[in-house]
Amino acid sequence: MSWKRIKYFDVDFYTPVSYGNRTHELCRLPNGIITLLISDPTESAIGCSLTVAAGSYHDPEEIPGLAHLCEHMLLAGGSKKYPSLGLYHDVIAKNNGSHNAFTTGDQTSFYFELPDFHQSSDTNFEKVADIFASFFVEPLFDRASINKEVYAIQNEHDSNVSNTTKILYHATRLLSDQNHPFSRFMTGNMSTLRRNAQSKGLSLRGSLLRFFRKNYAGCRMTLCIRGPQSVHGLAKLALSTFSDIPAFSPEEKGPPTNNSHNLHLGQDENPLCINVLRDAWATNLPTACCFPDGPVCNAIFVNSTKHPIARFLFPVLQRNTIFTSKDFAIYAQFWVELFGDESPGSLSYYLSQHGWITCCYAYSSDFSFDNSALILELSLTNSGWQNIELIGQVILFSMIPAFSKKNTVELARFLSEQFSIDIIKFLSSTADGSPMEECSQLSSLLQKDLRTSDISYIFKGLPMLMDCTANVGLFGESRSSKEWWIGQAIKFQSYLKSFMSSSKMRMILHGPLRDCPMFDSAVQGKNTAFDQFYAFEYFKCNLDIKKPPQHLTPSSLFHIPLANDYIPTFHRTFLSLRAKLEESSQRSKEASLAFSVRRTDLLAVPRLVSRNEKHDMWVLDEASNFSSQTLVTFELTNLQIKASPENTINLEVLAQIISLTLSSDLYPAVKLGFSLQIFPSMQGDVRLKFTVGGYSERILQLIKASIDAIQRTAKDSSFPSRELFRSARVLVRKKYENAANENSIKLASVGLLIIMERYMWTLEDLIEAIENTDINAFKEFCAMFANSSTHLTLFIQGDLSCADDINGYLDHKITHHLRASLTETPRRQKTSSTKRLDPGTNVYFRYMGRKDDPTNSIVYFIQTGLRNDQQSLTYSALCEYIMSFSLVPQLRNRRQLGYVVLGGLRLLCDTIGLHITVMSSSPSTILEDHVNQYLLYLEDDVLNTLTEQRFRTDIIESFLGLLEKDGLDKLEKYAGPADLLDELAANIQHGDTSVLQSHSMKRHKKLANQILAGQHNFADYGLVDLAMLRRLTLHQFKAFFAETVSIRSKTRAKISILVGSPLSDEQITSRAIFLQLQCLFKLHGLVIESDRLRDIVDRSAGKPTRLTKELYQYFHARRETWRLCTLILREVLRMLAVNLRSRRDREAAMTTIDQGHAPAVQLTYMEDVNVYRREFVESHPSLSK
Repeated sequence: MSWKRIKYFDVDFYTPVSYGNRTHELCRLPNGIITLLISDPTESAIGCSLTVAAGSYHDPEEIPGLAHLCEHMLLAGGSKKYPSLGLYHDVIAKNNGSHNAFTTGDQTSFYFELPDFHQSSDTNFEKVADIFASFFVEPLFDRASINKEVYAIQNEHDSNVSNTTKILYHATRLLSDQNHPFSRFMTGNMSTLRRNAQSKGLSLRGSLLRFFRKNYAGCRMTLCIRGPQSVHGLAKLALSTFSDIPAFSPEEKGPPTNNSHNLHLGQDENPLCINVLRDAWATNLPTACCFPDGPVCNAIFVNSTKHPIARFLFPVLQRNTIFTSKDFAIYAQFWVELFGDESPGSLSYYLSQHGWITCCYAYSSDFSFDNSALILELSLTNSGWQNIELIGQVILFSMIPAFSKKNTVELARFLSEQFSIDIIKFLSSTADGSPMEECSQLSSLLQKDLRTSDISYIFKGLPMLMDCTANVGLFGESRSSKEWWIGQAIKFQSYLKSFMSSSKMRMILHGPLRDCPMFDSAVQGKNTAFDQFYAFEYFKCNLDIKKPPQHLTPSSLFHIPLANDYIPTFHRTFLSLRAKLEESSQRSKEASLAFSVRRTDLLAVPRLVSRNEKHDMWVLDEASNFSSQTLVTFELTNLQIKASPENTINLEVLAQIISLTLSSDLYPAVKLGFSLQIFPSMQGDVRLKFTVGGYSERILQLIKASIDAIQRTAKDSSFPSRELFRSARVLVRKKYENAANENSIKLASVGLLIIMERYMWTLEDLIEAIENTDINAFKEFCAMFANSSTHLTLFIQGDLSCADDINGYLDHKITHHLRASLTETPRRQKTSSTKRLDPGTNVYFRYMGRKDDPTNSIVYFIQTGLRNDQQSLTYSALCEYIMSFSLVPQLRNRRQLGYVVLGGLRLLCDTIGLHITVMSSSPSTILEDHVNQYLLYLEDDVLNTLTEQRFRTDIIESFLGLLEKDGLDKLEKYAGPADLLDELAANIQHGDTSVLQSHSMKRHKKLANQILAGQHNFADYGLVDLAMLRRLTLHQFKAFFAETVSIRSKTRAKISILVGSPLSDEQITSRAIFLQLQCLFKLHGLVIESDRLRDIVDRSAGKPTRLTKELYQYFHARRETWRLCTLILREVLRMLAVNLRSRRDREAAMTTIDQGHAPAVQLTYMEDVNVYRREFVESHPSLSK
């Protein structure tokens, strides 16, 4: 097919300054696929994403989850051109690539990337892309793979069941209009995918084929490719690879008649208009609203033992209004900034001052192409849960009127300021994500309502209220500009009045219902319901929140945020912002003519500039050509206070007091991209680490505020107040209570640290310390921390113009390090803090998971050496690399163990090892056996089949190439983070998620951690010895594996942490049967009390005959129509068969274990972790001093 048949569109893209090396092109392939091409010569990887305008809303009603299954099967079930199952995964793994996919209500996206492009030819990517594209031409949907993928989806759903965010989203669905597809259960599970299809006499494979043929076509697809080739090279690649995808589905004789498909038809009308989602929706889906007006249930209570959460949801229907799609996008973002503000005069500030919340989060959510919502989410205290009705009154009758009916001029100033902040953040943003991650975001965005001007801002994610051709300025620049912005404020207030009213508001309340007065008044003796998919008790009702007396909720409590002083002085006019936007756009146009080098070749490393016994100062000069941004990490290590659970808690309370004191003042800075993170040491010693980021001209202000809070706590007898201290202690307690309620895999991972690390106190120790901590002991601790000998480690990266001021301030206020001499008391020497397992150790600890978590997990850890031993680390890293090719295929795919399978290097404070971590529905003891079998497979079927030549070419040379170009970080997708202590989130985080999770922030924290750990070579591969790898023979590595890793070794040192669900396999099966029966009886109008039905199911013990008999007797005694019962019982028997078959499948998976190969050292159960840890301390006397 001639590449000249590609239709290019003339779009001037606006881009951040950091995109100066990139060229962008928008085009349409001959089959209608809208394609965005991104050429970046500095890129070392190439990524691709394809999005289809079809998702879970397109599921047939009889098979919920079919779209999700289709997503799985397209990549797993082979194609006519490439029928070999697993070929796609194998080729990507062989090339050290990555891939993923996800399904939403109206979209499904598939994406992958291959790294190290410059070291290989185009052939590798073209091969993978051709395999990838073939799935969308003629997929096979292999029958044998369907059951495996259904099981994988079941495991995925099991991991979601205890996830609070998933539960809240599902509760929102329950509250929506049942005529809208949003109301359906969309993930799918074994019941909806197997039983539903069988009960209707449907072939699951046939249903997949029909779904695919109806929904997967070029006219519903968008594509994005990012790589180092030219845009013409990328276009040629896209054409040769993706043009075989049919333009229209077999059911369509031509394109839809909607005018927005002009682009797909090849017509050249202007302006360019893309709205793939709307066209797909109009063709296939109903016109119902997610949340219609009228007498409906407006609240749902969800019972939970977790900390209470309230969501106030305001539906936005984007039909028949005066607002355009552009208005909706822009106003939703303005709304988030206004209602999510945390400064004085905001909702967050008011509720926090009353002690009712710990967090307020405002965001918008799209449910379908024209249904969205504005959502306020509050993390409540117990007092807030008691006063939830008053909180609702404050929102409806005080806050909303203050913004929608008053303060118009101030609102105009705020909107103008937000507009400028938005541009500044966009211009200074970086291309942090991997190519495939950015491609997946852009291919999804391409399907929305984008006209010519809006497409120009696609890299920004949102259109601009006024573009670069506008003749007005910011609010204070001129009289005409001020009037223009007041007009925009009036229109925005009209938007608020239209969608934020008591009649439209919905409430999702999640917490202990018996402790909520609002629930008691609503339920009034009525029965609650039980959700069959997420297994929670809930109650829906219509709540009438009445307007209280004016004095209780005056609108004067709230006001528009004050002017933001953190805006850089050089960007306070629209003229300067517009000039920078245009300059950035022009640079992107001319990028193909400029000389460039690979991004990884430009990375410098920190250098030590100052050191004595009281401090180390490191810097890395990376000044930006647009804005002076700086990242600073400094750690204060007290050299005199001893480690104890009490002092760990005191340090955490201090961090919370700093946060609570600064929170409201920090928010304006956070909006400009500033960030503050505080890390109290998790290793028991008294260390407090800060990471601060933002514009260099104001970053010292944040550091001063943090240190001043420490000094005030130590010196001011009236600070903190008892109320502030109590609030901080509550937050610390909540952190540990939440930790105890994590899912099984997180509990197992933290369990390993608690057992192996000397100063990782047990949860019981820490909770006891919280209860014993009072304000007097805390004040004494703070005085010692601020006034006794302290060591400073300081690392400054970016614009260094503020470096001397920061160093000088820290010296003057707290450490006095610049006056230290070489004769002063030396820094306390680090002692061993990690338990060293004795040779021949094979023990396990078993914990019970959370009662509502049906999953089981294992962390299987093999100690391989000391952390500072280059040989051990080198061999262990190579073993991780070899495992990355087979671990997931063997455990997750072949053995069907679970949705989460990770394995690789694990770094503890003093030792290193290999871990295999699995979360599954299979019992945790069975997981132990399966891991043993995998290690046998690795030894017998992988290592023992290698020749010396293959070991050299396929393993060593490939691994060396990975280390020298991209480092071990590429393996995290298979192994998880190597150092869990480094990955623990900061106790305190102030900043936008995009900033906190950015690549630049992760790199800064990684470099800072290397400095703090004394690893000053700064190579991605750390202490891996490349010379040793080049000399390594297969015989040497097999000897290491046989002695250190193999289950046949008598000297191997290994420990397992097992976390098991409190539910037995029989209980899990019974619960599934109960939920399905409850739904079935409701559908057919048969009434049975939940407690009685649960009792009948439990007594039946999974025996179909007994269950059928008891159900028949129950309904017969109530004179129910026997024929209806008979019809129901037929479905009951089918349902039981499916559930029992699922149970047999799990049991069959367990019986695949070869019992003839037990470990050489017998597995021993350790019952008491405290006894084990005491033995550790006694064996290392230096640790008990």
